[in-house]
Parts: sequence; C-alpha cells; structure tokens
Amino acid sequence: MASYRASEEGIKKAKAALKFYPNKSKTHLAGVVDGVGGKEGVSRTTVNNFFAGQPVHCEIFQNICKALKLDWRSIANVEIEEIDAELTSEIDSLVQTIRQQVSDDILHRCGKMRILDMEQPIEYGDIYTSVNILEKSAGRTRSEINKMLAHCQREDFDRR
Repeated sequence: MASYRASEEGIKKAKAALKFYPNKSKTHLAGVVDGVGGKEGVSRTTVNNFFAGQPVHCEIFQNICKALKLDWRSIANVEIEEIDAELTSEIDSLVQTIRQQVSDDILHRCGKMRILDMEQPIEYGDIYTSVNILEKSAGRTRSEINKMLAHCQREDFDRR
C-alpha cells in the first residue's frame, strides 16, 4: 500500500489553507474528502495524521490536498523522481491494458484493404512486396545494347 507523508513545509501550507477552508475544521474536512476507491469520507484520525506528517494512503493524501486546493506534489515529502517513476509505471500499465482491450477491435476495423477490382478485401499481413536495393543506380548510365547483352546471364533474372 503506497503512502505519502507531508513535509514540514507542506504541513505549514496545509495549515494555512485550512484557515481559508469552509468551517475551518479538520472534522468537516474528513467528512468531505473521498477515501480509497471513491469511498465517501475518511476518519478524523487520518486527517490528523496528514497534518502531523504521518504516512497517509496516497489516494487519500491527494484528495485532502485537492480539497484544500493544494498541489499534492508540493506537500508530499517525496522526491519528484519517485513520483514520476510511480506515475510512469501506472501509465505504462494502463496503456498496456487498453492496448490489450482494443487490439482485436482495431484489427477488425483496420486489418483489411479493399482493392478496386477485387471482390474480397485482403488482410494487410497478406500484402507483401519484395524489395531489391541496388548499390548503384543503373537508370542514369548509358550503355549500348551489345555491352548489356554481354553481361546478361539467365541466373541474374530470378524475378517474374
């Protein structure tokens, strides 16, 4: 279970923000802050732990900061790299999950190509073009027919 704790500077900012909060009460704040998984309300002890710099579940920590209109990154006593690494891994996991969920739909919608004179569409995987890369461009050289026929071998022509 990931948790954050407020830094000393963050606690000062949070206490200052509480003075401008409606009812200026930790009890009221506890009642309006969402808990883990969107559960309504948290305990007063959790809010007290927040203001004491004790570990608080990261989702609740962020929700308390949101209610106080504070950026939780500036309140938390964690390094920015830790936050970025955690967010990056969450985003990567979410992207992977979404890719798995939509890949079949994308293949169904976009996996075939209609060709003008053909009745049935062709799957993209079935379309293949062999590519030959030439070291020198032969298009700009001038040769006489006799010279070209002298170097021409039947084995050199394996294309249809």
